[in-house]
Amino acid sequence: MKLKKMVYLVLIAILTLGSFTSLSMPILAAETASSSSGSQSSSVSNQTSSDSDSSTTSSISSSAISDSKTADNSVTAQSRAATVGSQADSDPVGTPSGANTPSKDSWSFLLTIFRKGFSIQPPSEQYIPVANISKAKFSGMRIETGIHPLYQTLSVARWHWDAKLNTWVKDGNQPTVRASGLLGLFGFLDVNDYSISSLTEGAYYYQFMFTEAGTSYYSNLAKVVVTPKPVSATDVDTNTDNSDGTPKVIYSDVDYAANAILTPNNSTDMPVWSASSSNDKLTFTPSSARATKIRAGNGTSTASGNTPDSYYTGKVNTDPKVPGIKANYKVLVGTLAAKTKSLYVGGLPAYNAAADAGGTWAVGGLSDLDTATASPNKWHYAWKFTDGSGKEITTPGSADGVTNVEGDVDNIANLNTQSPLTFTKNSSFMTKAAVATNSGKSYQAQLTMSTQIDPANAKTKITIVSNKAELQATPIVSRLTLDQVPSYSFDNITSSDIYNGTQDNKTAKTSSLAVTDTRVDQSWSLSAKMTKMTSDRGTQLENKVSILNSVSGETPVKVTDDNKDNLALTRDKGGSLTTPITGALFVNANHKTQLTDGEHFSSTITWTLTGDTPTTKTAE
Repeated sequence: MKLKKMVYLVLIAILTLGSFTSLSMPILAAETASSSSGSQSSSVSNQTSSDSDSSTTSSISSSAISDSKTADNSVTAQSRAATVGSQADSDPVGTPSGANTPSKDSWSFLLTIFRKGFSIQPPSEQYIPVANISKAKFSGMRIETGIHPLYQTLSVARWHWDAKLNTWVKDGNQPTVRASGLLGLFGFLDVNDYSISSLTEGAYYYQFMFTEAGTSYYSNLAKVVVTPKPVSATDVDTNTDNSDGTPKVIYSDVDYAANAILTPNNSTDMPVWSASSSNDKLTFTPSSARATKIRAGNGTSTASGNTPDSYYTGKVNTDPKVPGIKANYKVLVGTLAAKTKSLYVGGLPAYNAAADAGGTWAVGGLSDLDTATASPNKWHYAWKFTDGSGKEITTPGSADGVTNVEGDVDNIANLNTQSPLTFTKNSSFMTKAAVATNSGKSYQAQLTMSTQIDPANAKTKITIVSNKAELQATPIVSRLTLDQVPSYSFDNITSSDIYNGTQDNKTAKTSSLAVTDTRVDQSWSLSAKMTKMTSDRGTQLENKVSILNSVSGETPVKVTDDNKDNLALTRDKGGSLTTPITGALFVNANHKTQLTDGEHFSSTITWTLTGDTPTTKTAE
């Protein structure tokens, strides 16, 4: 086997200067009637994907709201029908100045409430044809409280757009609504029936509020537009893709916010979310709305207790190119628009690399997980390994060539950069894993991440578990490669050196030579040859030019411009080599040489690495 690399030696003759130099080279519901043996000369590096760091929003989008707590607009709605006016007169802009700043979304995990507030917001924007307004209502909102009542009363504020005044006007007192539900004893209460049947054509904003222990919790603003006639959706999409178009990653038992994007935006059709098949364990709350929350897995939270997901956390990913287990869902809107989308559940791709390559195992979806959980405290992570039969393997450590198997990070989104699971190039654990992979029984890994919301309260601990994924460690592949050859630059050659020859060695800056050989006890040799110095005008230097290549600890090898191979290095038992190499230039005298001002001369040195054809040795 022979490997060749070429370098160029460039000389510049500038006679005017007398020198010879060189150049270096929620949901609002309204019923409607219709709706080989050769080695590569370039180096190869193992690369793992990283966490996309595009984030799934953890709260339902709402229009911007002023923080102003000023008094309501002085205009009183004496007659709604008279003051709403026509949309054609003045399109609504902005949001009501008298609205309260929405509170943070509540947050809970497996029936444990960590932050009170609205967990399912009213829909941020809805369009309803006036013909269907008689049956329109808010439904599907949820609040999470701390005192665990059987019900909670919410007050309601409403504004309408006054086209004549070109502003939002607050309407009088609105009916309250009661939140209740089977999980009320745990603090989870639902709003399922708040009628808005009295609305006429126009634009409105709603905001809901409840008070507990002296603290008021405000919902996002919910915009309702009553249109004169139905507007059908012609297309639909969702925001569950990353910026590069790939599906986002979610984890089991965690709620992720998602929004449907309708075309046109003022469509009066209602999106309906559902899993694509029984094999896609996805739930949507609410299932009929522009905005929903997606949860993956077969886990349940009921009054009788919590059962975490075992479906996705029990599946094994064998593909190193995808971060988890694919789950498909679909969104239907009216009769003209439908979309099937995908998510990855679990975050863990398979890891595939040569046993001696070294590398890190990246985890997907961490930024989105951080957003969805909103944990203010540090996270603990721990990797667990099993063999192909599911039997747990002793946790490897630094002595086995594995680091960051367990530890803490301040922010789970930074796990891949601060504490990635890392395998060294000489990892004994990876050597064993390669044997398992070669026998068809690859090791498997799984990551557990946990955080305690309140350090003083053990009940506030949450645990997130990834899918399982194969550790596909391939046996060490014997290879012989020429990775780097020297490139010489001589910047101290005078024009007289060309006519009279060099009196002393002209030394170039030190360069490098690198050979990689992972074979066992197989020889290799390296030779070099150089072409004539030729100018960019086609003129050849008739002087005999040579370069003396010096490697520390080796006999220097002279390469002459006769394009003949000269043996440079040999290794009887092979082995890798990375060493500095220095070149010294010799130019024989030639008084007949004719030079032209500005003429550039260059030569090519070809390095050839020769060795036995490498063989693949399986790790035992």
